[in-house]
Amino acid sequence: MHGLNQFENLGGPIQKILMEVECSGGVIEEGTVLLLKHVTVKQLARVFDMLEEGEEPETILAWLKMKARGNKKRAAPAKQDSTKAAPADPIADFKQLEACNTAKHQEFAQMEEEHTRLRHAMQPEREKQREAQQQKLEQTRKDLQDNGAPWQPVDYMPAAATATIAAAFDTYATRVSDYDNCEKDQDGEWWKAEPYRKDWEKKKQNGALWTAVLEGAAERATDTELCGREEFFKGWEWWKCDKYRNDWVATRDAEWWKEEPYIKDWQQDGNLGTRWLAADETSGLEGKGQTYIASREEQTRRAAWYEANGPCGLVKRWNSDTQGDMEKCCVADKLAREEFYRNGDWWKQQAARQDFKENGADASALTQAAEPQDTEWWMQEPCREDYFASGRKWAAVTEEGADVEGGSEAPKLELARRQKWYGKNWWKQDKYKEDWKKQGKAWQESTQKAADSGKCKTPVADAEKAHREEWYKNADSEWWMQPPCVEDYFENREAGRHWTAKTLADSTAGRGLEKPAASQEKQKREAWYKANWWKQRKYTDDFYKNGSEGAAWTAKSNDAHQDKEWWKQAPFREDWARAHAPTEEWWKQPQYIEDFQLNAEDGMKWTAAGETAGIEGTGDAPTEESEKMLRRQWYRDNWWKAPSCAWDWAKNGKKGSAWCAEREGCQVPCSAEEMAAREAWFRPAGDMWRAAGETEGFAKQACNTPCSRADAVKRDQWYRENWWKAPEYVADWTAGGEQWCAGNMKAKDGEDPCGQAEREKRDTWYRQASDNEWWKEPQYLEDWKWDGQEGTAWTADCRQNANRRGGQEHPCGEAEAAAREQWYMANQEAPRPAKPSKAELTRRDNWYRTQLSDDSKAQRMEWLRERRENEKHILLQEVPKALEAINAGKPPTAQQVQDIVDRIEWCRHRENNDLRTPLAEGTEGEEPAIATDELLDAVVHTTFYVPPNRDEKEILAIEERIELEKWDMMRLEEEGSYRAMEAEEELKQQPLQWQLLGLGSDQHWQKPTAIAAYQEDAKQSITTMQEIEGLSDDEVSVREQWLRDNWWKAPK
Repeated sequence: MHGLNQFENLGGPIQKILMEVECSGGVIEEGTVLLLKHVTVKQLARVFDMLEEGEEPETILAWLKMKARGNKKRAAPAKQDSTKAAPADPIADFKQLEACNTAKHQEFAQMEEEHTRLRHAMQPEREKQREAQQQKLEQTRKDLQDNGAPWQPVDYMPAAATATIAAAFDTYATRVSDYDNCEKDQDGEWWKAEPYRKDWEKKKQNGALWTAVLEGAAERATDTELCGREEFFKGWEWWKCDKYRNDWVATRDAEWWKEEPYIKDWQQDGNLGTRWLAADETSGLEGKGQTYIASREEQTRRAAWYEANGPCGLVKRWNSDTQGDMEKCCVADKLAREEFYRNGDWWKQQAARQDFKENGADASALTQAAEPQDTEWWMQEPCREDYFASGRKWAAVTEEGADVEGGSEAPKLELARRQKWYGKNWWKQDKYKEDWKKQGKAWQESTQKAADSGKCKTPVADAEKAHREEWYKNADSEWWMQPPCVEDYFENREAGRHWTAKTLADSTAGRGLEKPAASQEKQKREAWYKANWWKQRKYTDDFYKNGSEGAAWTAKSNDAHQDKEWWKQAPFREDWARAHAPTEEWWKQPQYIEDFQLNAEDGMKWTAAGETAGIEGTGDAPTEESEKMLRRQWYRDNWWKAPSCAWDWAKNGKKGSAWCAEREGCQVPCSAEEMAAREAWFRPAGDMWRAAGETEGFAKQACNTPCSRADAVKRDQWYRENWWKAPEYVADWTAGGEQWCAGNMKAKDGEDPCGQAEREKRDTWYRQASDNEWWKEPQYLEDWKWDGQEGTAWTADCRQNANRRGGQEHPCGEAEAAAREQWYMANQEAPRPAKPSKAELTRRDNWYRTQLSDDSKAQRMEWLRERRENEKHILLQEVPKALEAINAGKPPTAQQVQDIVDRIEWCRHRENNDLRTPLAEGTEGEEPAIATDELLDAVVHTTFYVPPNRDEKEILAIEERIELEKWDMMRLEEEGSYRAMEAEEELKQQPLQWQLLGLGSDQHWQKPTAIAAYQEDAKQSITTMQEIEGLSDDEVSVREQWLRDNWWKAPK
C-alpha cells in the first residue's frame, strides 16, 4: 500500500479506509488512489461521521469514489469532439475503440457494484423513513376524514417527487418493458416542459436546467442527448421564443387577410384570386376563396386596404408554417400558438394530464384558461392575512371551522403543508399588492425579509416578476365571481344552488340552498353580478364567434339576451327530449324529490294534486293522504335522484359519497350493480345538446367532445323546467292559441292552465327573448338585406358554415329558409341595441381574452385524449421491476406489489372519465397492461415511494448518464465496425497488402501466406513491405534471409 504513488498525500481518514479494505482482502489499485485525491475537505469531514456511525470501509470507499469522480469531471476542461473527423486507419481505430469501450464497460461494472453497495447500506434508513411517512399520512388521513375534510395523499408529496416517479416509469417502459411502446406518446420527457425550453433559449449550452441528465440533477447529459434536445427546441418549438411572442403581441389584433400571402394573391390575380377573397382564414389558406367568398362589401374594404398598404402588407412571423417561411401554418396550429402565448402550456403537464384522466371533461384544463391558483379555501385572502397576522383561522381543519371559536385544528402534516405554502407566497399579502399598485419595489423581492427591510437589493427573475404581476391583476377575484356563478345568478336568482353558497366547496357541490351565505353577503354578490352581467359564458362565446360584430357582448345591458346560450336552441332541445323527456308521473322528477327532502310534510310541490299546482308550489290543491303515502315511499327508495346527488355525481363522479351511498346519508357504498344503474340514470345521452361547443353540437360530436358533467346537469335542469320555451309553444303564442298557457307539458287544449303570474312571465319572454336562434343575429340579417336569396351566410345550415359564407354549398332546407325570410321581413327595421363606451368595450375585450374559447377547449380535449390513448404501458407482471426502478434499486416486497395492484384494480372499478377508452385489461392473446398514470396514482396512495436523499439522487443521475454513454458507445462502435469492414473490403482487393497487413500480427511477414506471397513475387513483396512499413535496408535483408531459410513453411 505504501508503495503506491500519492498514497502519502491522502488524508488520514482515507488512508485508514484504504488500509482496512486491503486488510479485509480488497485490492487497492494506483488508479483508485489517484482518483481519491479529488475528494474535497467537506467530503472528507463526512468520512469522520460515517466512521463514527460504524459504516463498513467498503461502503465508505464506494461513496468516496462516487464523489471523487463527480469532482474530477467538474474540474476537467471540456473535451473536443474527436468523432467528427474520419480516422486515417479505420481498422486500427476500430480496434482502439473496442479496447476503450471494453475498459469503460469494466469501469461501469465497478461503479454499479459500488452503487449496489451504497444502496444496500441506505436501505435501513429508507425503511425507517417509509414507516414514519406511513404513520404520519395515516394519522393525517384519519384526522381529516373524522372532521369531514377531503383527503388526497398527493397533496403531501412534492411535485418533484411525482415527476421523479413518472420519469422512472417512462424510462422503464421505454428501455426495458416488453410492452410495445414504440408508437406511444413521446411528449412526456421532463426537459420538454416550458421552464427548460426557456433555459435553453436564454443560456443555450450554458444552461444548467435543460442540460441535466435527470430533472434537477447536477450531472450533465451526454453531448448526443443534448444535441437531440436542442434539435427538438429548434425544429418544433421555435415559435415559443420571446421574439415571436413579442411579434404576436404587436400583430395579434390584425386581420388575417392583411398578411403577405393574401396581398400577393390580390396583386397577382385580382378578382380571380383564390385566397384573399375567402370569407374565413381556413378557406384562404386552402385556396378556396372562389368557393367560400366574402361579401361584396368586405371585398371592397380589403381591396382598398391592399392599395394603401402594398407591397407586402402586414408581415407576421409567429404564425409561419416553418421558421422564416412566408406561408402560414394552419388555423389549428395558429390557435395552439395563440393559446400558448396567452396561457402557457400548463395543461400539458403531468398534473393536468392526471386531472384529465380522473375527471374527463370536468378537468381544470377544460374549464380554466389559465393555470388554477389558490384553489383551496385556506389559500384565499382572509386566511392569508390571518396567517401573517398570527391568527388561527388558517389552521382550522375545515372551511366551516374557520369561523368557529376554538374549533378543531388541522393535523400537523397539513399545518406544515399550509405553512410552507404561505412562506412561499408571502408576496400575496395585501400590503405587497398595494406596493405593486404604487409601483414600488418591495413586491419584487426574493424574500419577505428583504422586502420588509426596505433595501430591495435582490429582485426576482423576470419570469417570476411577470407571474406576480399577473396574479396581482386578478387578485381581487373571488370564487363567486367566476362565470358559472354569474350564470347561476341570472338563470335562477334566489333559487340558485351555486352563487348563494357560503363556501367554495358548497358552491361546487350545489349546496347553496342547504348552506347559504349570510344575507348581507348575498346582497353584495347580487350588486356585483348586476354590474358584471357580461361575464356570463354566452357573452364569451359571442365574442369568440363573432368578434367585433357580436351584438350580445357589445350590448349595453343584459335585458335583450336572455336565453341566448347556444344549447337552448330548438335542435339541441329536441336532441335532449329524445333521450331524457320525462315519461313517468310528474311528481317523480328531481325537483319534487328535493322538495320532499328539504321540507318533508311542509313541502308545497310534492304534495300537490296536479302537476300545475306542483310547479307553482302554492299548496292550494293538496293531494289525498293515500297518494302522499305512495309518494313518500317512492321518494325514500329513490332519494339518490335528487338534484343534490346529481351535483355530487357531477363534481366527483364515482368518487362521490352521496349519490352512490347504500342508503341516504350512509357512508357505505352501494353494490357495483346498483352503482352502474344509478350512473346510467345520471349519465347524459344525445349527440348534440351535451356537446362542449356549438360547432361540435351541430356536427353531432358530443360523444367525442362532451361538456362537463356539471354543465350537463345544468342543461338538463333547464330543459326540464323550461318546456314551455319550445318552438311549438312560441308558435302557439304567436298564433294566439292557448296551448302556451298550459300548466304542464302534458296538458292539452287549455286544460289545467297556469296561474296569472306564470302567464305574464311567459308572455314577457315570448315578446322579448324567444328569438334565440343563431341566424337571428344582426350580421345574418344584414346578409339577407344585402343579397337576399343569394346570401351566403343566412342560408347556411349552421353557424360554422355561415361564418365561412358557405350557405350555397351547405344550405338549410327550403322550409327553413322560407321561415327565416319571413322573420327577416318582420324584423328588418329593428334597430341595433345601444353600445357602451369604447373604454367599457375595451375592458370587456381584455377580460374575454383571458377566458377559454370553445375552439381552444376542443383542441385541448383532443390533445389530452390523444396522449391518454397513446400513454406508455408496462405488463402487469413487470410491476415488481418497475417498482424496483422507482425504489432506488431495492425490490419491493410481495405485499407492496399486491397493494399497488389492488389500488389499480380499485381505480379501474371507480373510473371517472367519460372520455377514457377501455384500458388493456387482457384480451385473448394479450397480457394485462398498466399505464403511467395508474402506477403513479397507486404509488402515491400506497405511500410506497420514499424520496431519495442527496446521495441517491446522485447515483440515479450517474446511472442515467452511464445508460446514455452506453448508447453512444454502441452507436460509435457500430459506425466504426462498418468503416472497418469497408476498409477490409478495400484491402481484399489488393491481395498482397491484405496478406501482409490484414492478419493483425506483429510478425505478420512470418505467416505462411506471407511466405507464399514472397515465393510468388519476391520483388513486389519486399517493395510493398518497404512502402507500407517504412523498413530500413538492414531490416529488409533480415526478412529476406528468413524467408529464404523458411521456404518450407509455405502452404503448398
